[in-house]
Amino acid sequence: MLYVVSPPGPSRDSLLAALGGEAVAFDSVDSIGALGDLSPGVVLVDSAAASAGELLTFASLAAASGPGWCVALIGNGAGEPSVQTISLGPTNSLEQAGAFARNPSGHREQLLELRRVLGDAGQLRHDLNNPLTVALAQTQVLLMDHPEDQVREPLEMIQAQLYRMRDIIVAAHHLRTPNE
Repeated sequence: MLYVVSPPGPSRDSLLAALGGEAVAFDSVDSIGALGDLSPGVVLVDSAAASAGELLTFASLAAASGPGWCVALIGNGAGEPSVQTISLGPTNSLEQAGAFARNPSGHREQLLELRRVLGDAGQLRHDLNNPLTVALAQTQVLLMDHPEDQVREPLEMIQAQLYRMRDIIVAAHHLRTPNE
């Protein structure tokens, strides 16, 4: 199945025409709803329909929904529409993206690569969290030991940056393989 996420207008109309009317159109990634309610396939997202963060979150949700999903960003390079598969590799033509949608099992290597990348991201989150916890604990102990010292201000800056790192790691919770 082929899905197109693009704001209504001439750009979406020309894209749907280029795809031969085989696609289902949505106005935004939010309007798609639960992916479990749809048949797996390729979701082509127009850059005007989602921010980078929304696109990454949606791609992660699609990957976690099963091996039949692929998310790609629609772009215009040299006047020709092109498709950049999210986290999977090189730019593909619209025909290649359509072939993937019609036969996702024929693209096992790409699906396995996405699963590997998501697994690596999940492991990285875990590996960063352990030393971060130790650093935060030690910084807090030093702050308790030096309530009025000249080292307090630098320690508070370090602590603030460690909390910032923690928040970034927590925000990336969606980067994991489907069985995590």
